[in-house]
Amino acid sequence: LDKTIFGLIADDIAYLKVDNTNRKDFEKEGSSAFNPYPEKGKNAVMPYYEIPVDILEDPERLVKWSQKSLAIANKSKKKKK
Repeated sequence: LDKTIFGLIADDIAYLKVDNTNRKDFEKEGSSAFNPYPEKGKNAVMPYYEIPVDILEDPERLVKWSQKSLAIANKSKKKKK
């Protein structure tokens, strides 16, 4: 959104950006972190967690979770500047 990456899709799995403010929400739902190179035996975990199915199927909750991830992405974008 406006050049701000707050989510991604890899191998047909959707992920949202996380930090200490929302990571536990994802973990409570059984979600795991995005690892871009599992086939190479690397554990290069990135700050994105898989969107739980229950969230994907509930548009209102999906919007709320996405808004939190967007705010996290905007916050980290400002820190980099």
